[in-house]
Order: sequence, then C-alpha cells, then structure tokens
Amino acid sequence: MTGSPASVHVLALAGYLVLLGFLTAAGPVRAQAAADGAVLQFDIAAQNLGDALDLYSRRTGIAVLVDQRHAQRQSGAVRGAHAPGAALQILLTGTGLQARQSDAQAVTVYAPA
Repeated sequence: MTGSPASVHVLALAGYLVLLGFLTAAGPVRAQAAADGAVLQFDIAAQNLGDALDLYSRRTGIAVLVDQRHAQRQSGAVRGAHAPGAALQILLTGTGLQARQSDAQAVTVYAPA
C-alpha cells in the first residue's frame, strides 16, 4: 500500500504533534517531582556556572535565576543520584554563591551581602 506524499506528510505531522503533547505533559510532572525532593540522576561536569545551571534546570524543571556577572564562575561537578536541592548546592560549592527557593519551580542564585 502506498500513500500520496501529502498523506505521508499529514501522518508525520500527526505523529509529531502527539509526541509534542506527550513531552509537554511530562514537564510539569518532572517539575513536581523535583519540588517534592525526589532523587534524580545528574551528570553535570564542572564548567561555567551559567551553563551548569542551564543543564540543572533542564534536568529538574526548576528555573534558576542568576546574575550574568556570577554566571562566569566555575561550578562544581555533580554526578549520581541527588535531590535537586543537594545537587544545586554541589554545583555552587566554591563559588561563594547561595541559592534561595523563590517558589516550587524557581530558585534564585545570589551573592550573600
């Protein structure tokens, strides 16, 4: 059975939309699991703090706000199973920065006064 190119494109688009809907629905669940303190697997190398926090945010679903001037500091490496809060503390080790939870899905990284 062969289909016209138009019908193949429609099926491909439908499959993509179903997959996109599934991935979008999984996001809040992951963020809620992170907020509940669930243990997650991390594999983030020591690197520019801004990049490390971006990877952390993608893994946990927690938004991380950091001033650009602090984002150039060197992060710690975090590997293995950790609660999101513990993993964030490991990333911040040696930076002189601290984290404060803004709400269930957001954290602010700052330099203490």
